[in-house]
Amino acid sequence: PKIKKSYLIGENFYKYRLKSLIFSNSINNNCYYISPGYEIIDKNFVKKSHRKFLKVLCYTINNIDEYNKLLNINVDGVFTNFPNIFIY
Repeated sequence: PKIKKSYLIGENFYKYRLKSLIFSNSINNNCYYISPGYEIIDKNFVKKSHRKFLKVLCYTINNIDEYNKLLNINVDGVFTNFPNIFIY
């Protein structure tokens, strides 16, 4: 089986690249996920990703406020250093 790929997007990369290029690079490279830093993500980013059939995995979420924000905008998953703090 193939390993599913993710396109990693840091804040500076996102700031200085055309946003449409980020999505086309993800699709052209057969990525299943797109992984932005939590600082740059919003509901429109998630909606656009989902319309392009990309799952959104956000990094690095280490507090409950960040987690709740992402939960409310339908992010598909998160990277964290402290998974135990998200257990309800």
